[in-house]
Amino acid sequence: MTDKGIDSSENPGTDRLLTAVGFDSPHGYKRVEVRCGDVTKLSVEHDLLVVSAFKGGYQPTPGSLMGALLENLGLSVEKLAQETFLDLRKPLSTWISRPLENLSFKRILCVEMIGSNFSIEEVFENLFASVGLLHSKKVEATSIVMPLLGGGEQGIPRKEIIRTLLPRCKEALSASPNLSAITFAERDPQKALEVDRAINEELGRKELNFPRNEVMEALRKEILDLASQASRNHPEAEIFSEIANVFRREDLRSFEAGVL
Repeated sequence: MTDKGIDSSENPGTDRLLTAVGFDSPHGYKRVEVRCGDVTKLSVEHDLLVVSAFKGGYQPTPGSLMGALLENLGLSVEKLAQETFLDLRKPLSTWISRPLENLSFKRILCVEMIGSNFSIEEVFENLFASVGLLHSKKVEATSIVMPLLGGGEQGIPRKEIIRTLLPRCKEALSASPNLSAITFAERDPQKALEVDRAINEELGRKELNFPRNEVMEALRKEILDLASQASRNHPEAEIFSEIANVFRREDLRSFEAGVL
């Protein structure tokens, strides 16, 4: 995707779908996606918001996700860490909050990365082991949203995170009868594009835009009309509005149309 794909002055709460990876598994259809949007303001609801932290470090510093959670939602991660639903910090360097109300996510799962005794590979394995424990506790966790863990103040290179995390995401989705979708969300448009590019490079996707000719424009218009009509008839089904939003874009890529 070229930089014209997102306007850097665009409202970060626009919740724009950048890319999606869909695949079949023994437990049905699964999906990994990247969105440009503030995770505290996403329009799509999720069961778990995953955040990362230095070991024992939950300060809401300006510009951080923990700062945004406190500023936008009045949610203190530091306080949540004191009264957890599952405290797995000793064995796995993770903890899971009690249920949260009136938010677009039902719980927070925190992963302590820098300062723990685990490698980055083990950190991500522990993340999904913790999600599995939720399932064993009869707690619904079908969808997860997260920024690129460790890519902010902790300074882990984004390509290294993607290279390590993406295969674990696919393994967890494929193995779980419950988990169906994982979303990466970045508030900053340029960071969102970096995640988008890194995932597509990891998958070997080529950035080929749809040709602009009379036939393709007629096809685009027909798809838009059908998606808009379906969205009006079935407002609860978000996929139709997403299809319409994707096909309105000037920089539509072939694999984005295919996965939708």
